[in-house]
Amino acid sequence: MRKIITYIMAVAAAASLACGCRQDDIVNGVDFRVSFDPGNTYVAGTPVTFRFDGDADYIVYFSGEEGHEYRYHDRTSFPVDEVESLSLDLRFMASWGTEGGLDIYVSDTFSGLDGHDGEKDRATLRAMEEGGMQGWTKLPYAEGPSEVWTSQSYDLTPYRDNFSIAFHWHPWTNGFSRSQRTYNLVGGFTHKIPGMNDVYTALGALPFVSVLMNEQEKDPYMHDHRGDSTSIATVRFEDSRYDLHFYGCNQYFLDYELDAWVISSPHTFNNVQADRGVPIKNMTAQLRSYSYVFENPGTYQVTFLGTNSNFQGEARQLRSFTINIVDPPLFQ
Repeated sequence: MRKIITYIMAVAAAASLACGCRQDDIVNGVDFRVSFDPGNTYVAGTPVTFRFDGDADYIVYFSGEEGHEYRYHDRTSFPVDEVESLSLDLRFMASWGTEGGLDIYVSDTFSGLDGHDGEKDRATLRAMEEGGMQGWTKLPYAEGPSEVWTSQSYDLTPYRDNFSIAFHWHPWTNGFSRSQRTYNLVGGFTHKIPGMNDVYTALGALPFVSVLMNEQEKDPYMHDHRGDSTSIATVRFEDSRYDLHFYGCNQYFLDYELDAWVISSPHTFNNVQADRGVPIKNMTAQLRSYSYVFENPGTYQVTFLGTNSNFQGEARQLRSFTINIVDPPLFQ
């Protein structure tokens, strides 16, 4: 079969060396070479073998396939207007007490809480409530029976830029005849960018500020622990079973009804995972060849990143090729 291949040696570009090498007077420069095995067929589903010569201590391979392109090895974000969708999937479980003790809001105009001045944040939250929660949208929430998990899904695409979510925990006791209700939440956000893998962000990964509105509590930011003795009647972030845990109490534990807000700092859902290469050589191993199978036909920019390093610094060198992979022949 005729081999279909073109290749471009990236090392000819002096700029790629300049940006990749540091402390050349201390660390030995990298000099390694890559060639193609004469037996390669460059057909989808069959191995392509590369041969190596030189002195690179470490080599990382980027196949050029989606998620493995060297040109995107340091890309961590995408234009927000190209984010196709944003969704939130949540699971809730309420325990004890009376329904209706949790409200959820989202906004794309909120500028965030202070997080250091508790009285200032209490004033901000009072103004929000007294102003009718302008700039916030209340999410529908079908609360299930006590001790039963329920699921809710929300399309939040319009809020993908400058997103904030607020949870208002205000259990009521019906005249202190019922417990102050506990709520456990697990879930996260998924944003989609065309041509890329979906990106998932756990709810608990967002930076939250928790504010107790009750004047009986001197520390508005108290959470997870009530003194040194208990976690009862607190907002909890440290319980690994849940992303958020609103831990209630029986009707005798407090002489007031809890009133707490948990609000995330503004966040833009346009982050992406940087493309990754595969480490194929370390300092202690010799590598004379490496084989890789491209499952699909196409044109791929293959890159090998060679590195020499020690405690004083490192030097890098790239070897890059354009490879055309073809369909298998219809008839052998």
